[in-house]
Amino acid sequence: MDTNEIKRNITAQIAIVNQSFSKAGPIWIKDPMLEDIDSLERNLKTNRLYFKFYMVGAIILAGILLVISLLKTFKMLNNLDLNNGGLMILFTIVFGLNAFAYYKVKVNLENKIYLLKLLKSFD
Repeated sequence: MDTNEIKRNITAQIAIVNQSFSKAGPIWIKDPMLEDIDSLERNLKTNRLYFKFYMVGAIILAGILLVISLLKTFKMLNNLDLNNGGLMILFTIVFGLNAFAYYKVKVNLENKIYLLKLLKSFD
C-alpha cells in the first residue's frame, strides 16, 4: 500500500471522528476539532474525570434505588413512600445519561489522538 493512500485513509477516519463530536450533545469540551495532540490529551483527562464522576454517581444511586425497592417489595420498609423518590429516580437517569455521553466523547477523543499520532508517525 502506498503511504499517501494510508495518509488519506487516516485523514478520512479523523474526519469521521470529527463529525461524531457534533452528535455528542451538550458536553463541555474545548475545541475537539483541533489537531493539537497536547490540548486533546488535556481535554481527554478532564473528560475522563467527569465520566468517572457520573458513572460512580449513577451506580451508587441505582444501587440505593435497588435496595429501597427490594425492601419495599418484601414489606420490610413500610414507612417510606416511593412516590416521593421521583427526584432520586430522576437523578439516577440524569447521571446515567451524562455518563454515557461522556463515555462517547472519551472514546472519540481517544480515537482521534491515536489517529493523529499515527498520522504524525508517517511524516
